[in-house]
Amino acid sequence: MLEPIFTANVQQAVFRDLLQAQSYPGRAVDVGHHAPDVPAYRTVLAALLDAEISLADPVGRLSAEHDWPFLEARAAGTEHADFILVPGDTVHPLEPRLGSLAEPEQSATLILTVNELGGETGDGLRLRGPGVPGERQLHVDGLHPDWLRQRADWNAAFPMGVDIILASQARIAALPRTTHVEVI
Repeated sequence: MLEPIFTANVQQAVFRDLLQAQSYPGRAVDVGHHAPDVPAYRTVLAALLDAEISLADPVGRLSAEHDWPFLEARAAGTEHADFILVPGDTVHPLEPRLGSLAEPEQSATLILTVNELGGETGDGLRLRGPGVPGERQLHVDGLHPDWLRQRADWNAAFPMGVDIILASQARIAALPRTTHVEVI
C-alpha cells in the first residue's frame, strides 16, 4: 500500500508548508499532521523530489526498498546533489554545490535532521533578514554548531551558497542563505 506521503494531495500540502517555511525563515512549521508517525524529512523529500532531482544520502537514512523507488530521485555524491540529507547532530565533511554568480540557483539544499524545533530546549538561534520582521528566535535541539559555521563559509560569496531545511519528527524550519543566523 502506498504511504500517504507519496500521494499528490499530501505532497501539494507539504509543498505549501515548505513555501511558508522558506517565506518566514526560522518559523517552525508542522508537517506531521499530513502523515503522522512519518519523520518530517521523508515527508519533505516526497514533496520535493522527482526523476529530475538528485539526492545525496551519505549516511543511508533512506530505505532502498521503501523510499528510493517512490522518490524517483537520482542518487548523487554530495558534491553534485541538488539535495543532501544528513543528521544535524554530527558534522560531515561536505563540499556541496554552491552555484555560480551566473546561476546561484544551481546550489544544494541541505536537509538536516534534528531532535526538536521550536520548543524550549536546545540552542537558541537569532535570525534576521528577508522574511523576518525585526528578528526571530528559534530553539533547535540536535544541531551541531559547526553546521552554522560551515553555512556561513558556504554563503560568504552571496548570492552563491546553500539553503538549509531543518527537520524534526513533525516540524520543519528553513534557513535560506539570505538569513543571518547567530547562536544565542
